[in-house]
Amino acid sequence: MSTDNAVLLGARAFWQGVDIPGDACQAVIIEKLPFDVPSDPLIKRRGQLVQEAGGHPFGDYSIPRMLLRLKQMVGRLIRTPDDKGIVVVVDPRSDRRYFSRLRAALPPGTHDHLLPLSELDAFVEQFSRKLKN
Repeated sequence: MSTDNAVLLGARAFWQGVDIPGDACQAVIIEKLPFDVPSDPLIKRRGQLVQEAGGHPFGDYSIPRMLLRLKQMVGRLIRTPDDKGIVVVVDPRSDRRYFSRLRAALPPGTHDHLLPLSELDAFVEQFSRKLKN
């Protein structure tokens, strides 16, 4: 199937095993960072084990797991050396301290911008024009 204006929506399971190289995928929108559900009994127990070992459950367990998933999400966009696109993370928690770890985990050569939601439309439009040139 080929179309110029396709939108593909996916849940958490979507972020693994999907391969859409080239111009078919030019944007990935992430509505919230992919953290585990903290009330999940398995996640709670693993957090306890990290704490018992002297670690910090959120910083030493939850953040690394979230970053791995985020990299998988971004990987849906860049599948070949010639692929280009934009990743937009629309998460209200960008003011949290751990957000700097997210930015530091981005691949080399990545340009990141932290901006208010009110400026997103103009930024994406400008980026889209650059892609077309």
